[in-house]
Amino acid sequence: MTSSATKQPETGEVRKARPSAVLSFAAPIEAGKTTISTSVATRLDAPRVSFGGYLRRIAQENGLEVTRENLQDLGDQLVSRDVRAFCEEVLKQQPWQPGRPLIIDGVRHVEVLDVLSEILAPAEGYLIYINVDRTTQSKRLEHDELRHEKPLEELEQHPTELQVRSKLPDRAALVLDGTQSPEELTEKVVAFFNTKVGNNGKEGGWEEKNARRIELAEKKSLGELDGLELAEFDQLQTEYFDYLDAKYPRTPVDLDRLAEIEARLKASGGD
Repeated sequence: MTSSATKQPETGEVRKARPSAVLSFAAPIEAGKTTISTSVATRLDAPRVSFGGYLRRIAQENGLEVTRENLQDLGDQLVSRDVRAFCEEVLKQQPWQPGRPLIIDGVRHVEVLDVLSEILAPAEGYLIYINVDRTTQSKRLEHDELRHEKPLEELEQHPTELQVRSKLPDRAALVLDGTQSPEELTEKVVAFFNTKVGNNGKEGGWEEKNARRIELAEKKSLGELDGLELAEFDQLQTEYFDYLDAKYPRTPVDLDRLAEIEARLKASGGD
């Protein structure tokens, strides 16, 4: 690749000082991660890089039509070929700036998340996962500016999408409800960032949190929780159910369809 975006002769000097923290965004199709990550970057005055943006540029440079299916195929090829080289090229979209966070949009693989952590160490990384139910996804996909031919069910079976719901929620430091407004979600991410970076806190993924939740649950069963630990346990329980909703999303009930089925059942029962 010979574009100016991949050369950046001065970038190496800038990157000797790592960013203060890294906020990576992951989400299913049409959850709104690009909108939220862009808004967060603006609020934090932080550089932002995008896996989707990089893939669009590579598709155009290679004469490919920019469709969702083509971008999925291209992303899968680059991850399979050399995941570290892929991540390095994406990171070249913006120089890292010392003392400021870096926003990364469009993480879809655990392998990518791990490589980013290695490249950006010792900066603390936090994965922000935006969840959305499939009914909302389908409605948003109807108005998607990125052209696609396949329905949502087929798009989500592509290799680039398989880990988004099955594995990435396990690694998330913060899970958000993608049906809320972009303004609300931006505020939540900024508040989360300020809490973690302002207090120099370190946040693990769900595996670490769940271990603590189980520990507190055992103490509660023995009647050994004090006030502070009880409050911590309640918070972890809330996060646990948010996590389950993210990993195993429920489709809202279609009330019209339900009424139709009930009417048909009543009619058949009367014959």
